[in-house]
Amino acid sequence: MFNGAYGDALMNPHLFEALEHLDSKLVIRIDTNGGIHDPKYWAELANILKRFQKPTHVTFSIDGLEDTNHLYRRGVNYRKVIENAQAFIDNGGWARWRTLIFEHNKHQIDDMRKISEEMGFLKFDINGGTHTAAVNNIVKQAKEYYKANKKQAAYEVEYAFLTHENKIKDQIKRYGSLEKVYAESNIRCKWQEKRQIQVSHMGEVWPCCYMLSDRYPKDSGNIFYSDISKILSEHETHFNDINHHTLKEILSHKWFAEELSKSWSNDRYNVCPRNCSV
Repeated sequence: MFNGAYGDALMNPHLFEALEHLDSKLVIRIDTNGGIHDPKYWAELANILKRFQKPTHVTFSIDGLEDTNHLYRRGVNYRKVIENAQAFIDNGGWARWRTLIFEHNKHQIDDMRKISEEMGFLKFDINGGTHTAAVNNIVKQAKEYYKANKKQAAYEVEYAFLTHENKIKDQIKRYGSLEKVYAESNIRCKWQEKRQIQVSHMGEVWPCCYMLSDRYPKDSGNIFYSDISKILSEHETHFNDINHHTLKEILSHKWFAEELSKSWSNDRYNVCPRNCSV
């Protein structure tokens, strides 16, 4: 997966070269706002990705239409995104349209879905997370709209963290406090289940995007960065850096092979129950 935790993967001038080095047995997913480069580039990307296994695809994060997409995707030209996506699809690329729902674009869900189908996107879905500005009640309204109009049979509005607030409330009721939720709830690692890892723009290997997102925080005093600081201080310099070790060596390191999974039961990192508690 190329999902750019600290920027769009398509900004990397060596992306094509990196893809050429990867095993064709892999499934590749690239997340992007789609506003970078020109149609010729996207046509070439579609052809490069053909050698990988299905469902190799590009996820275009498009949060509205021409009058709304730029409100969240700052500096991104909607027309350019559509032009690039069409070039990618026309050249055999598999594409997914993924959108965040806000007050300013909630009325455009039908139109976005229709356009995605007309263009040849293989999937249209709604995405969200605990760190986005997407509003839960807006998504709930959208879901109720589809139910009321009996459109859920055509496609279901999915929102990964739709019930996040209720989930936390239920867990607090179950465990007694938020502190106990973090300390005692069960951990089911989403990335481990999908057999995925995250490689940063600096070459560091992390088990998920959540840990990488806390690697360079705005506030070094937050509890989530303290997790990362602790990991780095307790192990040798560059232990998880592909500029110094092979991927096999990194994944065989005691932190990846033993300590990480053990932490889910004892002395756990805050980032794990925050994102993967059940």
